[in-house]
Amino acid sequence: MRERVGLTEPYAEWIENWTSGAFREFVTELGALADVHGAADSAERRVREVFDLERELWRWCYGGDAGS
Repeated sequence: MRERVGLTEPYAEWIENWTSGAFREFVTELGALADVHGAADSAERRVREVFDLERELWRWCYGGDAGS
């Protein structure tokens, strides 16, 4: 993405952060931890739980109606 759109505003800081080598390393480390410590069925339940919570957060942020 960085090469395609460049690092110009208004998204330069966001692109720099989320496409950096440090972020790629962080994601790789998270994946390794999940492989070592998480059973597939448990990980799938947690992913669903996180997605549900994330959806509720954004619903609340934009509409103030979380839980409905």
